[in-house]
Amino acid sequence: NSIDNALKIGCSTFQIFSRNPRGWVARPLQDEDVENFRKKLSKSKIDRDSVFIHMPYLPNLSSSDSKLHKKSTDTLVDELSRSSILGIHYLILHLGSHGGKGKANGINQLMKACKFAFDNYYKLSSSAVTEKKKSDNNGNSKDSVTIVLENSAGEKNSIASKFDELALILDKLKSSMDRDSFGICLDTCHAFAAGYDLRTDDVVDDTLDKFNSEVGLKNLKVIHLNDSKDEL
Repeated sequence: NSIDNALKIGCSTFQIFSRNPRGWVARPLQDEDVENFRKKLSKSKIDRDSVFIHMPYLPNLSSSDSKLHKKSTDTLVDELSRSSILGIHYLILHLGSHGGKGKANGINQLMKACKFAFDNYYKLSSSAVTEKKKSDNNGNSKDSVTIVLENSAGEKNSIASKFDELALILDKLKSSMDRDSFGICLDTCHAFAAGYDLRTDDVVDDTLDKFNSEVGLKNLKVIHLNDSKDEL
């Protein structure tokens, strides 16, 4: 129903969860649902590259806890596969918390998770993705998925609340893997909470100039345009 709901309120872009965002267990995607989704999207006026899946909230890909990290990485593998099967090219994820082990450790854990996920998603999803492409009326054969990194609000032990750190992580990931496999989601509430002013036209320009100089607007795939319950 997501496409119908989006069109009903005049959206040209939308984001969904492919599963319960507050649970670990995911119901398998049903062939009929997948076919209906892909057909509806192909026939709609919504561009396929304007549709996003968001990872569930429980995974922590920066965790140093081995059990949590594995569980989180397995979820990422599954979400990449589900995105491909649905024909959605962008998967947004929160980068998580290093849990007091330091930002360098958290970034290394995140990199390990992304590398493992891409390696295994391609292996596990290749046959399923090939099968699902048959139902894409656009004839679009590119069902590879880009991981989109969302800036954090600067909570204790979180990583990537500052643009320079987000850029560092993006560069590390791109240099170690396929350069087209990563992008950025800029969440305005998170940025504001992390100290980037967005209250007037001038400071919005300044903040976006800073983002462009440190991260690069070319890497920006989506904006979460959120209000803040605090000062603004």
